[in-house]
Amino acid sequence: MAKSIFGKTVVTGGRNGRICEFRFSVKEGEKKKLETGTISGFLESLYLVKTHDAKGYKNMDIIETISESPLHRDDVLYFGFYGPHALIYNHTKKMKIFSVQCGGPKRSYRHVILPFTDKENRKSMKILFVYTKQKSIFLHNILLHEHFFPPLISPAFHGKMLNSVMHFPVNSETNFLVTTSEDTTVKLLSCSPKTGEIKVVQSLDGHLYATRATSSSTHKGSSPLLFSGGTQLELKAWKFNEISTNFHLLAQLSCGSQKERMKKIQENKEKKCTNPEEDCESLNLAEDSETARVMAITSFPLYNNKGQRRHCVAVGRSDTLVKVYLFQEETSSFEVFGVLPNNDTVLSLTSFMLQTEDENKPIHVVVSGGTKGHLKFWNISQILEEREASEPNMVITGTPFHEFSSAHQSGINSLDVHPKVGRHTSENIYLASGGDDEQIFVARFRVSFSAGKPHVVGVKSLSKKSLHCSSIRGASFLERHDKSLNLVTTGPDQILAVWKIVETGEETEEATLALELKEDIPVCASHASGIALLPPKNDENITVAVAGQGLQILELK
Repeated sequence: MAKSIFGKTVVTGGRNGRICEFRFSVKEGEKKKLETGTISGFLESLYLVKTHDAKGYKNMDIIETISESPLHRDDVLYFGFYGPHALIYNHTKKMKIFSVQCGGPKRSYRHVILPFTDKENRKSMKILFVYTKQKSIFLHNILLHEHFFPPLISPAFHGKMLNSVMHFPVNSETNFLVTTSEDTTVKLLSCSPKTGEIKVVQSLDGHLYATRATSSSTHKGSSPLLFSGGTQLELKAWKFNEISTNFHLLAQLSCGSQKERMKKIQENKEKKCTNPEEDCESLNLAEDSETARVMAITSFPLYNNKGQRRHCVAVGRSDTLVKVYLFQEETSSFEVFGVLPNNDTVLSLTSFMLQTEDENKPIHVVVSGGTKGHLKFWNISQILEEREASEPNMVITGTPFHEFSSAHQSGINSLDVHPKVGRHTSENIYLASGGDDEQIFVARFRVSFSAGKPHVVGVKSLSKKSLHCSSIRGASFLERHDKSLNLVTTGPDQILAVWKIVETGEETEEATLALELKEDIPVCASHASGIALLPPKNDENITVAVAGQGLQILELK
């Protein structure tokens, strides 16, 4: 039981998960005694009137404790459980402070909320929560300062759940984000790292179904392109105008039936187009299953001696395939040139480029992750060479040149590689993934060539049971100013974790990799589906965008 700021209200909680509020009151004839300060016999006339009786946050099962907030004595906090989740909730501000999936109140646990003063002499509070799970002990240490009011943009700016978020690289003082959603739209957002303010710059409409993935690609001296994909294998190419800061549609690829093409031709006839069928050429139809979905996209520019602006677009799909397209910027057209049989539903993709002795022939590699927990490496440059040496319109079927077959026990939701461009074959590459098994997989390796074929060598890897109590939906590398390499992860448990990658032994046989937890931060955007790291401007802090049921901007020091 805790007393509120008014001194006339009592807040109680019970093991039925209900929160009740009672207001002190006195009989009519005793009010004068209270006003004059004569309190003799006053307590005998005092009684409580119930003013509130309702279930706590998300139909709480149990409310264990209620206390005043160390930050603001006006605020009433309560701790309890709903389902397998432990929760600390600000009842006064109706705001969730901390939540973790720990298995419920039947496990051993303890929590404490303490007043604290941080290094910047700010009034803060520290939350310590510890619980056991199987043979492990998990400790969460959360520090919140008195101005902790998370800048959260509500789902209303999209309408439904967000499926992904990415940083859109533009040579501008403004940071841009691109999000996808179940509401079928793609949004271009501007973000201010200093204030956390987010503005919708443009809504990209035209997808018939939920949008799920985006990727960008830029040729030197040209405007950046955005590729977006969604349900029923919709794939669109957009070009960004850096002056007007908006996109226009270049081309689209759809798995729709012939009826869709005929419908478009009919619409063009009604618009009195000169040649309705030619005006419909940008609507390319793929010979694919109409039930398949675009799950992930990675893209990069391709250079040749002809000066063509070509882009490779690899599309991971729910029907176990990765389709590789050649996008010609001059003609605004997609052309499939490769198929990568992943043998399970593709959930995540990333890519990197290797510089070779021949500067004009870099090696492009795509890495795919699927529902079986395998990571596969594909040589896209080799597939493109085979295609150019074969008959026109021939589609090359690729085979992986390397596989981490035991990276995860189940689906791989997120992938990142560092660095993505420019690393020589003799230098180390880092790969990280997060999965449904709550594990983080990190590998350090090199790519060598023998008889013109790539091989992954010098592998050092680790699989770590993370502090996340849910699947890991976001994993991104972060290179600090001191060149140390960090990894940022998040998931539906609403925790953003920052890990330092610790290496010992360097290139020796005894070399090891380890993850050292540097920071864990509570996230207010529930059901996290992805993260994006915004590059710092000058000496500013690192900004992280977390997408889920809303979008939240956080700063890392």
